[in-house]
Amino acid sequence: MTSLDTPEPNEPDPLLEQLPLRSSNARRAIAAIAGAALLVAAAVFTLGLALLAPLGMLGARYVARRQTSALTLGTSWLGASLFAALAVAVIGGVAFSQLSRRTLDTIKHSADSASMAKRPPPPAWFERIAPGAAERARLAPTGPANLTRAFTIWTFVVGGVFTVTLFGTVIGTAGWLPGLLLAYAFSGRWIPRS
Repeated sequence: MTSLDTPEPNEPDPLLEQLPLRSSNARRAIAAIAGAALLVAAAVFTLGLALLAPLGMLGARYVARRQTSALTLGTSWLGASLFAALAVAVIGGVAFSQLSRRTLDTIKHSADSASMAKRPPPPAWFERIAPGAAERARLAPTGPANLTRAFTIWTFVVGGVFTVTLFGTVIGTAGWLPGLLLAYAFSGRWIPRS
């Protein structure tokens, strides 16, 4: 032992020897309990969508078996994230389709009003840095006249894809981590890295 009471690299750790984790069944039971607890905690913070991530892992396992390849950590994470992203996209699409025409008109009117609002003049130091820029900024066209409907639709689509990807990744990861523990609890072996 060293002065810090840490075991040498080839010396067994006395704390690990005291833990009753020698049997595979005990490890699997602890993994099941921890995985279930973490999945419930993740479900609370993700409004239940993290519960879908293990289903995505099962889907990735099914696809891997059909292609006669092994399920890896990367493919299980990808399956969990894609399934969560699909759920976010479906929920977002249903929520958007349920908006009334009046709500959409109110959103459009608010966006138009904000874009037509008079811009404050640039600060005085801006004129010292770039002479004439304040006048050019004042004369620049304002409002949605320079935005086409296609550009607006494209912006909403790209923003929606980005939002779905971000939330799908976060929610999928939140469900994937407990899913790894549950996979070990049910199968008795860890998912390989590659």
